[in-house]
Amino acid sequence: MTRGPTHRSRTCAVAIATLIVAVALAGCGGAVTSAPAVKPVAIFPAPAGMLAGGAPQPSGAMWVLAGPASSRAAYEMNLLNGQLVNHFPVSSNAQTVAQLPDGPVLIGISTATSGAIQVFNSQTLQMTATWPLPGPILQLRAGQGGAYALVQVGRTESIEQFSATGTLLRTLPVPSDTVAITADPVNAKAYVLEANGVVSTVNAAGQTTTVYKVSASGRDIVSDPTTKQLFILKGITALSNISVVSIQTQSTIGVLPAPANCVGIQISSDGSQLYALVGSPNIGNVQVFTLPRVTGLG
Repeated sequence: MTRGPTHRSRTCAVAIATLIVAVALAGCGGAVTSAPAVKPVAIFPAPAGMLAGGAPQPSGAMWVLAGPASSRAAYEMNLLNGQLVNHFPVSSNAQTVAQLPDGPVLIGISTATSGAIQVFNSQTLQMTATWPLPGPILQLRAGQGGAYALVQVGRTESIEQFSATGTLLRTLPVPSDTVAITADPVNAKAYVLEANGVVSTVNAAGQTTTVYKVSASGRDIVSDPTTKQLFILKGITALSNISVVSIQTQSTIGVLPAPANCVGIQISSDGSQLYALVGSPNIGNVQVFTLPRVTGLG
């Protein structure tokens, strides 16, 4: 039997809505707020020049990619205390990073005409395999369903889905201006975000359905299967925010702040915290925001 929203879900939706902030936080590159700022509960220092970060693991680890081409490396951060506990050098062409659930670290390699995924053992930090791609990689995600690489070949883009052992499972066409993806392995589909703010789903058969549109300048997207919400980073580098979208109602239920120089976002495995990854040539940190618990909105 289908039920309407409970009092608890309505209360939590209001709690998220009260977090509306339209500008970046001060102290992370500088911006003036036009609404009371929602402050991070923690700011963890990271190497300057952060480019990307993988999903937080149940163990509390998160791998980030940072540094100029001449000294680029992958770093393991302990999200329980913010300490960097491991790192290893990577190719100057490394552009993105992900980790299979408490397993291998995946580094996305991209040149002007080619791409690959390099697989590293998260304990020995040694490369164990290379998975070829048909073109340059734009983004890499990983989860229970394996690895998902957003790849560009000429003017076309696709998601290359791999098993955890590197077998190419399928190639899914996506819109040519897709900038970010997030996987939903439970429902055998992925969400794709276009630069114009359109969010669509792509199922295992490659069928695309538009589900939502935020304002233009879409930059990153992650999903929370626990609360069935999408978190969409949008705006320019110096001035951006994060739309919180209910998957079921296909509507915005709140807007969260994003620091200046935010290069990406991630959600904790239990859906309780949002991580904003901050990077510029002279800056690197991970800012942690506590999310109100929301149930029944999906």
